[in-house]
Amino acid sequence: MTFTWEKILHKKTKEEYFTYAVKYPFNQMELMELVAEFERKDQALTDHLNALLETIENFNSIEELETCISQLEKLVPLFIDERKNHAQVGIETCRGLLKSVYIADVASKPGWVAYSLKVGDRVVTTSKTAQISSNCADIVNKHLGEKVNRIEYDDTYCYDEPGNHVAVVYRISGNMLKRNFLSMPMLVKCLSACKAIFICILTKAKLVLT
Repeated sequence: MTFTWEKILHKKTKEEYFTYAVKYPFNQMELMELVAEFERKDQALTDHLNALLETIENFNSIEELETCISQLEKLVPLFIDERKNHAQVGIETCRGLLKSVYIADVASKPGWVAYSLKVGDRVVTTSKTAQISSNCADIVNKHLGEKVNRIEYDDTYCYDEPGNHVAVVYRISGNMLKRNFLSMPMLVKCLSACKAIFICILTKAKLVLT
């Protein structure tokens, strides 16, 4: 076994430091085994990177993207070739996808809010807890964490004001995501009553004609 060292002087800062190396007399078999072990571990890192990059194409949840970022950040310092750049691009792609999440209405109706979290046209789920509130209605029930989330509310005692709403708020990767679902109970009741009166008048007119 042979030890070597080298003294290095940084010309600009005048700092000095030393590097040490150990030369070990491996035989050919040991050397081949070490090289094979290195190649196995290196391939495992490549496979892990490819699996994470594939997740970006096939994700179904917010948590998958967040986990992908965390795992890619651990891989970046392990690479010294083009894989480092691929990992860094993957991180930025995941962050961009998380920033693009929005709340989409899914056929909400009086008494019920139905919505999905979406990235582009893709519906995603999350285990994160949404903050649900209303400026007038009582929240009766919540069914969250699914592809279509549902909130049941009672607006019996709400006044007919245009600002009535049920608010849905998420915090995703440090960003606040919010949407207000408008609730106009008195208008809906009025329209229903007008429809009933119109049908009644139409029915009476038919009876008179006959």
